[in-house]
Amino acid sequence: MRINKIILLFLLLLIMPSRAWSQTAGWEKTITIKDKNGIQPDIAGKKNNLYVVYSAGLRDQYGICLVQSSNRGQDWSKERTVAAALLKPDNLTVICVNDKQYIFWIDFRDGNNEIYFTCSREGDPVGFEKAINITRNKSDSINFTVRASGEMIYLVWSDNRTGDYELYCKVYNVNEKQWGDETAVTKFSGGSLDSGLLALMGELHLVWQQKDGQDWRIMYSQSQDGKDWTSPVPVSGGLEKASDPVILSTADGLLAVFRAENNSQADIYSALYDVIQDKWTSAVPVFMDLRIEKDPVCVSASSGLYLFGLSLFESSDQVFCSESRDRGLTWSSKADLTQAKEGIKNFKVNYSTLDDNIYLVWEQGDNGKICLKSMDRSCPAPVIANASHKQDEWSSRQDFRISWTVPDDTSGIRDFSYVLDQNPETIPDLFLAEYPVREASFYNVGDGIWYFHLKARDKADNISATIHYKVMINSRLYASSEKYYIIKYGDTLWD
Repeated sequence: MRINKIILLFLLLLIMPSRAWSQTAGWEKTITIKDKNGIQPDIAGKKNNLYVVYSAGLRDQYGICLVQSSNRGQDWSKERTVAAALLKPDNLTVICVNDKQYIFWIDFRDGNNEIYFTCSREGDPVGFEKAINITRNKSDSINFTVRASGEMIYLVWSDNRTGDYELYCKVYNVNEKQWGDETAVTKFSGGSLDSGLLALMGELHLVWQQKDGQDWRIMYSQSQDGKDWTSPVPVSGGLEKASDPVILSTADGLLAVFRAENNSQADIYSALYDVIQDKWTSAVPVFMDLRIEKDPVCVSASSGLYLFGLSLFESSDQVFCSESRDRGLTWSSKADLTQAKEGIKNFKVNYSTLDDNIYLVWEQGDNGKICLKSMDRSCPAPVIANASHKQDEWSSRQDFRISWTVPDDTSGIRDFSYVLDQNPETIPDLFLAEYPVREASFYNVGDGIWYFHLKARDKADNISATIHYKVMINSRLYASSEKYYIIKYGDTLWD
C-alpha cells in the first residue's frame, strides 16, 4: 500500500489547529428551515451560499427540493422543486463544484434501486437539468458515497449484480459534462456494503464494510483515478458487525471511523493510518459508555476533528458531537446538540472552509421538520466608547486613556488583547485583559503618531477583527488651546 506522502504532509499546513483547546465550543441556536413534510436533508456550501436539499411530498410522489441562504442560514430562499422521485428517495446528497450544485439520490422509479443525479444549469440561477440515471442496470444500486476534487466528481456505490454486493466507481468530468465507464472496486469479496470516500487533490482513499466468513471487517484501498485500485488491506480485525465507515485526513495521516459491535457491545471505533509506519493502527472504541451510537460522521476543521452521530439521550435519538485536538487519539465527552423532544431521524454535516464553520442539518420528529445548527465561529469587534485624545488631532497630553464597549456574543466575551505602538496595522497577540476589564491607560507617551490596537476573544475561542485608533501627541503644543474630546456613547467620562 502506497500513499502520496507529499499530499498528506501538505495537509498538515492546512489543518493544524489554530485555536486553543475548548472542549465545548459554542453552537448557534437551532434554525427551522421547513416546518413539516421534509425528509432526507443534506447541506453544502460554496462561496457565500448555503444550499439545503430535502425530499418533500406525500404518498408515492416526492419532489427533490432546494433552498438557499446567503447569510449563514438566517434567511432562506423560497423552496423550489428541482427534480421528481417515485416513492421516498434515499441518501439524498448535494455537493458544490465551482458555481454549480450537483444533487444525487437513490430512486425506485425503474423497478429497482438506481442512482440518479441532476445539476444546476449554467447561467440560470434557479433552473436544473433533467434527472439522469447514472447506474442503469437491473440490479440494486445502494449505499453510495460521492466526493469532488478539482474538476472531477467521484461516485462509489454497492451493487448486487453478481449475487453478492460489490463496490463500483464512476467518475464525472465537470468540464466535459460526462460520466466515464464504471470500474469494479471489489470482486468476490463475499459482500461489500457501506463505504466512505475521501478525495484529496485527485487521490482517492476508500474504506468499506466487508463480510469475512462470520465476521465483518473494515477494508481500505487507494486510487489515483478511480479506475485502478490498490489491493485491499484491513483497517480492523474481525468484528461481530462493522458498518458506516468514514475516512478523513489528519495532520499526519488518515483517520477511519466506523460503527462496530464486539462482544455484543456496540460502539464507534477509530483507527489511524500512520504515514511513516505505512500501516493502520489497531482499531479502538472511542467512548465505551454503554450507550448505543450509530451513523458516525467525522469532519476535519482548522481547530481539530469533530465526530457526530446519533445516540440515545434520555428517551430519544439525538445528534451528539465530540471533539479531538490530537488527531483522533482522544475525544471529548459527547454533547447533545439537537435536544429535540421528538427525536432525530436523519442528519448530515458540512464543513465550510470559507468561514471555518460546521453546519448540521437534520430531520426531526415524525412530521418531517427540517432544522439547521451551525458552530459559533464569529466574534464581534469591540467599539470604542471614550478616549482622551481625538483621532487625527494633535494633543499635548502625554497620558492616553481609552475605553470600549463589550460586544454581544453567543458564547460571551472572555477577554481582550490590546497594544499601543507606532505601526498602523499591528494585530495584538497576547490576551491579558480579562472581562470585565474594558479600558486601558498609558502614561508618559512620547511625541509622535501612535496607534491603539484592540480585539476580543469569546468563550468559544473565536477572535474578533482588530480595531485601530490613531493617537497624535506633541507635548510642545499649548495645553490651553486644546479641546478635551469625549465620545458621548458609554458611561466613562474624562476631563
